[in-house]
Amino acid sequence: MIENDITIVEYNKILREMVRHENELSNQRLTWITTLNGLMFTALGVILNGKDHYIKIPDHIFITGFSLLGIVVSYSGLVALDMAEDSKERFKNLWNNKNISVTKIPPIWGDINRSKFERYFLPWHIIPKSLMVFWFLLLGLNFVSFISDFLK
Repeated sequence: MIENDITIVEYNKILREMVRHENELSNQRLTWITTLNGLMFTALGVILNGKDHYIKIPDHIFITGFSLLGIVVSYSGLVALDMAEDSKERFKNLWNNKNISVTKIPPIWGDINRSKFERYFLPWHIIPKSLMVFWFLLLGLNFVSFISDFLK
């Protein structure tokens, strides 16, 4: 028995459901990060590709605005995904602290022994960071282009 008359099996089910919920939130968060970034890439391309802008704003301002928005959206997603990972790690620690033999009840998830380097390349870590790098690069290139145009 565990605290409050919860059996080990019930405790396992509760933790597994909590992990499942965090996984679903991570999936939703990764989906909206990639969807929003994809929409921003498309909108930026359509706006810059068209010769006649409906709004007369210089391209540098469009690129700067989209880059800043892309950075904010990607960072927001990264924070949300990191929170889910922290929660899952806490659940794992709660389970491990019970010292229940894996032969008696399987752990709440299969523990993959991967290095921190390998874990860094999991989608929920690398995608938001890659998108942020892209937006920062675009912002930097836009700045260099703006200065070049300004000095002409």
